[in-house]
Amino acid sequence: MMCLAMRACSLCIALLAACCNRPIGSGQDGATPRCGDGVAQPGEECDLSDLRGLSCQDLGFDSGSLGCSSACLLDTAACIPPGYCGDGMAQLEEDCDGEDYKGASCPTVEPWEGGTLLCTDDCQYDTTHCCRYGGCGDAVINCGEECDYDYQNQVPVLGGVTCMDLGFDGGTLLCDWCAFATFACCYNGSCGDEELSCGEECDSDSYGPLLPWDASCQSLGFSGGTLGCSDCTFDTSACF
Repeated sequence: MMCLAMRACSLCIALLAACCNRPIGSGQDGATPRCGDGVAQPGEECDLSDLRGLSCQDLGFDSGSLGCSSACLLDTAACIPPGYCGDGMAQLEEDCDGEDYKGASCPTVEPWEGGTLLCTDDCQYDTTHCCRYGGCGDAVINCGEECDYDYQNQVPVLGGVTCMDLGFDGGTLLCDWCAFATFACCYNGSCGDEELSCGEECDSDSYGPLLPWDASCQSLGFSGGTLGCSDCTFDTSACF
């Protein structure tokens, strides 16, 4: 009788040991995975932080953090879908997109000291308005300057800005002491409106002819005299 009891006890201990040695995640029958044990097993896409080595990019997304749901299914809620240039979100292959510069500025892109970083239509950085500090008159638009002047070639350096960019209808933008000079810019108008309008050589008001700032008999090839205006065209009858 004692022998049978000892055999029964030994069998119980063997069964208990076999149960305890089953892999974590197995059910009572040793075959059904258990979701939530942290090991992605057959039948589970993932389990807690075990994502089977997958990432958002592996699933066709642009970036983001892949997660795992309580049902051991891959959770893509925090993944960022593929974008396109112009959607306002700078993707991995884009420098910028709209107002999204990924935190960049002129000084972080290149060794610039200031200025305004822009974004091109193809989502690349545009540093044409970035600047370094320098002196007025060095033919370079430095920080704090609207423009500069190239004395060697006798032309203003305007950085591509025109009268139209400043709200005028036309004319010639100039630079005076590294600031925009708009006195040669113009608005559209009609002859006789006492305004020097775009397309007119001159105009007149009650005080006499209205001439461009650089117009004179001498600028037209004469030795001297007084330049006049008739029907909004130069009147050289008093030039000699």
